[in-house]
Amino acid sequence: MKTNNKMKMWRRMGTMLCFVSVLGLSACQDDDELDEFEVYDQERFYTDYSATTMFVDSDADGDNYYNEDEFNQNAFNTWDTNNDGMIDQNEANMAGTDFRVNASSMDFNTLDANADNNLDIDEFSTGYRTNNFYGTSDANADMRLSQRELSDGIFTQLDQDGNGTMTETEYNTFGTRYFGFQQ
Repeated sequence: MKTNNKMKMWRRMGTMLCFVSVLGLSACQDDDELDEFEVYDQERFYTDYSATTMFVDSDADGDNYYNEDEFNQNAFNTWDTNNDGMIDQNEANMAGTDFRVNASSMDFNTLDANADNNLDIDEFSTGYRTNNFYGTSDANADMRLSQRELSDGIFTQLDQDGNGTMTETEYNTFGTRYFGFQQ
């Protein structure tokens, strides 16, 4: 009788252990799926950026590469967060900080040649050319930027601590503010 009760008890414990193990495995599967979406790296950024029309919209000659003028236009459009065709001091300060641009190299008052408190595309492009942002983004130095080179260059600028990833907050803030990513 005692042996029978012990066997029943071990069977029940075995059944419970199997049940708990199955629950644990299914919980682990769900965590893996969530982790996939918690990685905000260069590849994820490229995937999300290439899903927008920003690159194509600024590729004026339609050759699937940016020349320096197209690059500057794209950057200008990105910094012009209120889409009024001008970059005001607030937009310049915010984007300069977000993109880790040295304030003295893109001094708003110096670039604002007509002193109207806004940067037009020509004034903005002067600062971008002076700083060689185009050349810095041109990874293979062929004097034309692919969508991948542009995306990688943008990501590198937005990766605040340079560790190859962004926090979820950074990713959502920058992605929404500048590129229209919907999270």
